[in-house]
Formats: sequence, C-alpha cells, structure tokens
Amino acid sequence: MIKSFFMCAYKSKDIYESYSVRLALDILSKSWNAWILMELELGPLGLSELHRLIEVAPRRVLTKQIGELEQAGLLTKQVFPEVPLRVEYSLSSRGQELVYIIKQLKLWSNKYKKDLIAIMVD
Repeated sequence: MIKSFFMCAYKSKDIYESYSVRLALDILSKSWNAWILMELELGPLGLSELHRLIEVAPRRVLTKQIGELEQAGLLTKQVFPEVPLRVEYSLSSRGQELVYIIKQLKLWSNKYKKDLIAIMVD
C-alpha cells in the first residue's frame, strides 16, 4: 500500500500537503532508495544484478524497497516470459526526474564536502 511507503508514525497527510519537499526527502532517505535509483539510471537491471551492485543491502530489504519504488511510480517492472522467468526494473520518467535531483545534490555535496564533513563528523 503506498500509504505505508510515505507515512511514518509521526507524519500525516497534512504534513506532506503543507511541506511537499518532505515527500522527496522521505523517499530519498529510506534505506537504499537513492542507490537503487542511481544504479538503474545506467540501464535496466534484475534483482540479482542490483543485489550484486548493492551487496551491503540485505536481499529481503532490497526487494521491499524496489517494490515500494515501483508502487510509487519511480520504477517500472518488465517480466520476460522465459524459463526461468526474468524480471528487469528500470526508471520511469518520474524516477528519472528524481535521479536528476540526486545528481544535483551530489554536485552540491561535492562542492562543500570538506566543510560539511568537518561539521557532520565532529
């Protein structure tokens, strides 16, 4: 259910309607979402390929996150009727827009990295 993807105990629909940037921040801050999106920017991948690229993520969690990203319309899933069955995930246009924002955040972080690390680590 999409509601469970966006909602936490301390959040409400009113919060998201008043502070819509919170939606994007919550999506990006969830476990492996940004990493999954960035890997899929390079092209479609299956779950096993994604798991090899993000091996620090437990497979069960990765599967859950991919399902939630698909449900949110950020990914598309293509099932190939082969034996064994093959599934590939790719970015939707909505997902591509979010990847652009992630790249902008990366540029900003790189620009101020030295100062920010000193503040964040101390």
